[in-house]
Amino acid sequence: MSLTKLNYTGRYQHLKGIKIPSYPSLKYQELIRDNRFTVDIDTLHSNDKNSLDIYTNTIPTNIIWTPTDEVVPNPLDMPIQEQSLPPSLSSPSSSVSDNVKQVNPLGFIILRNIINSITNEYWKECYRCIRRLYPDNRILIIDDNSKKQFVSNEVLTNTMIIESEFPKRGEFLPYYYYLRTNFCEKVVILHDSMFIKKYINFNSVVDDYRILIHFGKEFINDRESFPSQINMLRALNSDKLNNFYNKKDQNYWSGCFGSMSVITYKYLKQIDDEFHISRLIPVITCRIDRCAFERILGCILQSKNKTSSLLGHLTLNCDWRLNFNTYKNNSYNSNLPIIKIFTGR
Repeated sequence: MSLTKLNYTGRYQHLKGIKIPSYPSLKYQELIRDNRFTVDIDTLHSNDKNSLDIYTNTIPTNIIWTPTDEVVPNPLDMPIQEQSLPPSLSSPSSSVSDNVKQVNPLGFIILRNIINSITNEYWKECYRCIRRLYPDNRILIIDDNSKKQFVSNEVLTNTMIIESEFPKRGEFLPYYYYLRTNFCEKVVILHDSMFIKKYINFNSVVDDYRILIHFGKEFINDRESFPSQINMLRALNSDKLNNFYNKKDQNYWSGCFGSMSVITYKYLKQIDDEFHISRLIPVITCRIDRCAFERILGCILQSKNKTSSLLGHLTLNCDWRLNFNTYKNNSYNSNLPIIKIFTGR
């Protein structure tokens, strides 16, 4: 019997592994995706390179994995234009030309996930709030794995809807599809549960990018998402990013709440040229991974250029008790320019 360190260079669907520094050198924590439970690994058999026998303190578990490279698409190789979208997914407006982007360089992306009739109202309210304050700007709605039976139509203008081919990638999707569409020079990325209540001149207050709402090391060091954070760093495979990530306890960088930001296409393209963010597609498949992405995205953005967040710290911008009914009844006390409601999805 021999002992081996877990180094996964292949598919992530079945298993991902990281070394937990506080444990002995040959002890690991594993998240098994199919069953979604956590075990501590004491001993590994490595006689067969295509399988690993994991012995827990309960019963042996055998996991088969395929040591082949993941093939991930380069978003720049697959541009999306409005002409390529079905009529039902696009409002009757001209395609995005350079002239359109010069007149309205600012656009909006709404990430939506509809699971019932109530959440179907979120994206509509988000859209209406944008339209009241920004009547002519382009909007891209990205649908992430919504339940079709609850989706109802809304009269949309100057708007595209893309149904993602990568279900459950959530907050990663706006950045991926912004690279593929390049429909404006600068974009505001919002959840469908974010409602803009006051006009913000995003063009004047943002140069390359700004995180909307940030959080510090007290939330970055999240034990639940820590294994996923490490897997994302491995997927990106950048010594520069790893070194910058390790400065998290020195407040060199902040997390990006909800992965929401205002960012230019030029800056995102620079980010993608260096880190190739589509490598993250195989390692974002569940809520824990999406929470990890909030942290890794903050690290990525600030590794090139650190700026202050637009709205400030998480604790100054969020009332965890605020739900959609309270919002609709105006039963809340807030002068914030953007309101965030909370729901379990």
